[in-house]
Amino acid sequence: PNPPPAVAASANAWWLLGPGVSFPADAKGVRSTTRPAKSVWAAAALGLQTTEGAALAADLLHEKDWRHKYFTYAVRLAELQAIASPEKCISSCKAGLDAAAVTFEWRRGDKACTLQNAMRDASCDAPKGRGLRTAVVRGVTRNEGTREDTKKSTSSTSTGSKDGPDFHSVLHGAAVTARATG
Repeated sequence: PNPPPAVAASANAWWLLGPGVSFPADAKGVRSTTRPAKSVWAAAALGLQTTEGAALAADLLHEKDWRHKYFTYAVRLAELQAIASPEKCISSCKAGLDAAAVTFEWRRGDKACTLQNAMRDASCDAPKGRGLRTAVVRGVTRNEGTREDTKKSTSSTSTGSKDGPDFHSVLHGAAVTARATG
């Protein structure tokens, strides 16, 4: 691996400045994990559109010991989502994801942009001018116990049993697996 870039010892640890997703810098250039994490969790709580969600967002934003207590807020949000209507639960999840997309940076080389912008276009040095995308990667594997090669999706993994279900099928359903494995 490449050596980490030279940065002063602080919250600006080298792993925060590598390529890919990065925590955003504040006005002084410091890359804190607390501020962006709180904003994403608060957005998810507010996305519930309930008084309990609003109270949770306010409480977590004012938490002084976030490093040691963040899990209590995550558990409370999950509890509130579990008792909310499906629509409000989905709204909460989308609000959190939307906040992460505009809060976190995508970095490649000396270019940086929001994760949201990186997903939309190539202005942040995304490959081949298309923005970031997902893809299905197909590979070739050997059937257990034979020399016969078979095309199979790399996301498909056997349970270990020759006749057992495929994890991809269990997680995503047979129709999705059939499309993924062609």
